Amino acid sequence: MTEQIFIRTLNDSTITVDVPYDLPIAELREIINSRENLASENYLISYKDTLLDDDKLFIDYGIAENSTLHLVSTLPGGGRRMNPNLVCIAAKYRWNKRVCRKCYARLPPKATRCRKKRCHSTDIREKAELKVHKP
Repeated sequence: MTEQIFIRTLNDSTITVDVPYDLPIAELREIINSRENLASENYLISYKDTLLDDDKLFIDYGIAENSTLHLVSTLPGGGRRMNPNLVCIAAKYRWNKRVCRKCYARLPPKATRCRKKRCHSTDIREKAELKVHKP
């Protein structure tokens, strides 16, 4: 059996596609590529705030007939995941530190006083954690 779904493209137009229930998302990408002349690396497919994986089927996401899928453009740039060994090294030398509130000196993690000659303050805080974005 096939079902009719709507796909909202990047330029706000809507295309209609008849697809079977057991169609992989990767084959849907090929249909979109042929109709819209897009490269599959330049967009993601979302349904109800969920990004669809190419390995799964329509049944896995519960996509019903007359549902609307949205194409979302990917942003250029960004990096791949870091090697875990490099993350440990970066944590040791950059992240796991304390900061003096008076002179903003970077201090070791176990410091109780500022190391600067003019400061020697005991008003020390933990360094703010980096906000790491999930891929």
